[in-house]
Amino acid sequence: MNRKIIMRIVYTGLSIMILFLAIIIYYGSLPREVEIKTHASSEAKQSTKILFVGNSLTYGQDMPNLFVKIYRLLYSDAPLVVESATGPGFTLREHLSNNKTQEALKRYNWDYVILQEGTQSAYNRPHESLESFRRLLKISASPGCKHLCVMIPADRGQFGWQARLSQFFRAIGKELNLPIVPLGDVCSFSQMRHTELNLHDPDDHHLSQAGSLLYACMAIKALKPFAPAALQDKLSKTQPDPKAGLTAYQLATLTTIAKILGEWEQEGINSPIYTQPSDDRQSTIGEYWLRHKMYDDAVSMYQQQNSAAIKLFQDRPTGALGASYWNLADAIIQQQKYGPKPAQISEIKRARDLLSTTIEIYKKSGAFNKDAIEDAEGYKRDLEEQFEIQSNK
Repeated sequence: MNRKIIMRIVYTGLSIMILFLAIIIYYGSLPREVEIKTHASSEAKQSTKILFVGNSLTYGQDMPNLFVKIYRLLYSDAPLVVESATGPGFTLREHLSNNKTQEALKRYNWDYVILQEGTQSAYNRPHESLESFRRLLKISASPGCKHLCVMIPADRGQFGWQARLSQFFRAIGKELNLPIVPLGDVCSFSQMRHTELNLHDPDDHHLSQAGSLLYACMAIKALKPFAPAALQDKLSKTQPDPKAGLTAYQLATLTTIAKILGEWEQEGINSPIYTQPSDDRQSTIGEYWLRHKMYDDAVSMYQQQNSAAIKLFQDRPTGALGASYWNLADAIIQQQKYGPKPAQISEIKRARDLLSTTIEIYKKSGAFNKDAIEDAEGYKRDLEEQFEIQSNK
């Protein structure tokens, strides 16, 4: 049994099925055009001018407008010019050839241009994405302009997918000297610690209002850093204003987000899970740890992710939930087979049971083809034969 082939099938099948189903359902009937919107305007000479370039991850829930409201909550006297150039499913490569985006880039001498790549390019075509970033940095390089890159969040509970995306964005940030807004990492961190905060829409792909509020906070923090405690203080003194300001729900959600940001600064921002680079710019940190025989670290992380996925999806079988069981089972198997301690039959049986659950979820979710399920069944069968344990069928 070739474990690398199995892992490749699992990750590839999962990413392609979920991503393209979302694109077909939500983008198929929409005209794919870039829309330019103004979210804040000012005639003041000292206005901070900000342009968002992206797709539905940026325009969903009217995120740039939420950005303006939170920015003004924190910095009430700061004059702003905020615009966005976004289109459904647009990648940065498509923005490069779009006349409306080009006009928006030239409209002002922007202080900040915030670039949000399309998921399919960053995950499936990283070299194309890197080149798009490189070209956009040249085209939109007005005097004094600072560029920021949004680390896009993976779908709900897709911790492995997020880890791969995060490795890519950190790598291009380093290569292009491009500051990264670590939205994806903070989304992953939040899902592992605060499953009660629903960051995604029911499609598991687009951001919910809570996710967009987090996006807005992360973007502001990248432009003009603030202490989470300062945000909490402002929120405690703010009354709901559904017409011109923030609603009661938004204020309550931002209070939770401020707490998460505080935890992120204390425990997440320096964690090797979110900072340690892999050796090929694409492997997840879990794959890297297993390859370098850091079995205990990998098992511990995958256990946390599996526990979070169970809470996130509850009884709903999804590809992401199945992947969390698979990753934990595989890490335990490698730990027991190749670790410094003798294999424990109880742990082998635990891994066998996790694989059984994986197979059951794969079948119910419909996210995997027959070959992937058969490979998972073969992995389980080989384990039972090697360690001479009875099948749990």
